Amino acid sequence: MTPFRLALASAAALLAASPAAAQQAVQNPLTLGGVFADAAIEVQLVMAGLIAATLAAIVVWALELARIRKGRLENTPARQAFLKAVAGAAPLFGLAAGAYTLLMSSLALANLRPTPPLAMIAPGFAEVLLSVFLGLFASAVATTLRRHLEGRVDMWRGAGTALAAAE
Repeated sequence: MTPFRLALASAAALLAASPAAAQQAVQNPLTLGGVFADAAIEVQLVMAGLIAATLAAIVVWALELARIRKGRLENTPARQAFLKAVAGAAPLFGLAAGAYTLLMSSLALANLRPTPPLAMIAPGFAEVLLSVFLGLFASAVATTLRRHLEGRVDMWRGAGTALAAAE
């Protein structure tokens, strides 16, 4: 039996042994939207900014790709610099939002007695992980799109050089 199947079987056995826990999990499911809605306003702004940066990177890539296909390469370095900036800054913003959430959660836990169960702490961890994920995702998208544009520009310039040499 693979480790994943073993862990899955163990979790199923644990839930079967505790019907109350299984019922509670169904009543209050945690969703990505719920994690975002429960986040502090500062963290929500960072998450929204990371989502906007990802969408902006896609739009910049699409517009620049259309320009490259038409042979206009004059603003390509500026657009690639934008994608490079998103790729470099997004993980830092995601980690900063995650660290802020962990700091605030730790302060709240330190001042709370008795210590709450894991089910009460888990949404905070989900918020941290969502922040970090959005930062890494924005960076991965921007890096991939920038490298694609660089390849297209190199291919276009190579084709132009080959045509000039043939004449």
